[in-house]
Amino acid sequence: MHNRSFDGDDELIRNIDALNARACSTQRELFGLIAEGDRREVWRNRGSANMAHWVCMRYGISYWKAERWVAASHALERLLRISEAFACGDLSIDKVVELTRFATPETEGRLISWAQEVSSGCIRRKGDLAARMSLEETQEVDRNRSLSWWYFDEGKRFGLEAELPAAQGAVVARALNRLAERLPAMPGEEHGWSVDARRADALVALASTRLAGEADPDRATVVVHANWTASCGAKVAVRSKEVGSSTPRPSGARSAWAGSRRCSRMLPGRRSDWGGWPGSPRPG
Repeated sequence: MHNRSFDGDDELIRNIDALNARACSTQRELFGLIAEGDRREVWRNRGSANMAHWVCMRYGISYWKAERWVAASHALERLLRISEAFACGDLSIDKVVELTRFATPETEGRLISWAQEVSSGCIRRKGDLAARMSLEETQEVDRNRSLSWWYFDEGKRFGLEAELPAAQGAVVARALNRLAERLPAMPGEEHGWSVDARRADALVALASTRLAGEADPDRATVVVHANWTASCGAKVAVRSKEVGSSTPRPSGARSAWAGSRRCSRMLPGRRSDWGGWPGSPRPG
């Protein structure tokens, strides 16, 4: 118990305010360390599933509150004005953990003034509403995902269009970029301007790998149609199509069977997967 005497109520209140500000400053520092501990994953190999679980067990608070603490600790790193208001005692820890659920750097200034005049329960209700709206928006984006394709230019070209949630799109983009970086560059495509073509090759490579694992290998077979001339060195116009496709065969073209191997990058003027020009006899 505090035995200090005070000259009046005003002095007592000033001391309470000072101690509250000191407590809030310490709590803000604690949140900073929690965020750093989460980045370092200090909870690993300590019987915890994540940082919130570790905070819950170590400091005897509910898991629900621990989750809010961890989330707020990260949010405060970008919400500088709320962080300052917390550190000086203008906002309590309960108000801060709710406010950081929906505040942004653009809105935090006016939200601080509002939060000082309302209860933490009111802030929580606004946070719950924002979370529901965010969930509904996420579900709407997920429902509207799509992938479509079509043939054009008299069947010689193939168009592809996809719309995905941003997180899933990032996975697709990362996978294609990584594979494109590992694919050997074709002659004349060593420069950065060919990155789109290499991504297209990466997509074909991913699909071909998947088909190669199917029980029915013929599903991955490709037929190449080539217009032949008397000269072996003449330019050869090549296009590929899936077996069983309704794409019309060009007039005067001769069918060259590609064999059971999967053909990669059978494009005009390029060598086939075994090193020869498309349509030329395979050695042996």
